[in-house]
Amino acid sequence: AGSLAAIKGDVEFNITGCPGQKQLLVVKTYEHLSVFESVAASDSNVCLSAVNKSITGTPPSTYLEGFDAVLWTTGTDLANVDSNDAAALTDYYSKKGKVVVEGSDVAFRHGSDDFISNVLRAQLKIDLGFTVTSVANMSNLSINVTRQHPIVYGIASPLPFNATTDPFPDAVQPFNGSVELAGWSGLETKGSAIVAYESEDGTKKSLLLPFSIAALNVPDA
Repeated sequence: AGSLAAIKGDVEFNITGCPGQKQLLVVKTYEHLSVFESVAASDSNVCLSAVNKSITGTPPSTYLEGFDAVLWTTGTDLANVDSNDAAALTDYYSKKGKVVVEGSDVAFRHGSDDFISNVLRAQLKIDLGFTVTSVANMSNLSINVTRQHPIVYGIASPLPFNATTDPFPDAVQPFNGSVELAGWSGLETKGSAIVAYESEDGTKKSLLLPFSIAALNVPDA
């Protein structure tokens, strides 16, 4: 199926085609294997590529355009999605239109700017870590599915959230045509935990998980 290469600085980004499969790019800001890579690797319909942004820097837009979808995972990395990342994702979204972003403090960083408003289709409500005096006060925090959708099919609800792993998840709110798929519970402060958008013609899709997905691994009792 051929290949595509893009050069940025001293880094060469390559794409190798996978006939009959959807091309998925996972961009991560950390070294360990992400749960997204593990899941995608087991799906025979997905051709997976992964980039460690902490090594390569922000992948160029010309590289992103070679993929059917881009999943940007930052976990609890405070750097999360910087201005260069946001610009690349915004350009990709305008041309290819399928973006997933995961990570705590992404919404806190972008608030109500153009990237979060028009690409992720959400806005920050509050950083939940700022609503309590200690992580112990977040011990009852969980995620509840609020809307049936294939994305959340089969997810236990409520789903316990490990605030020790991620002490600063964001509560967001749907914006610009998106819908809430799941919300936060267990604290007085409420807000959305999963927000999704799909255009009427299906060409634009976005999904925001404003927390580290690693925090959904419930610790042993």
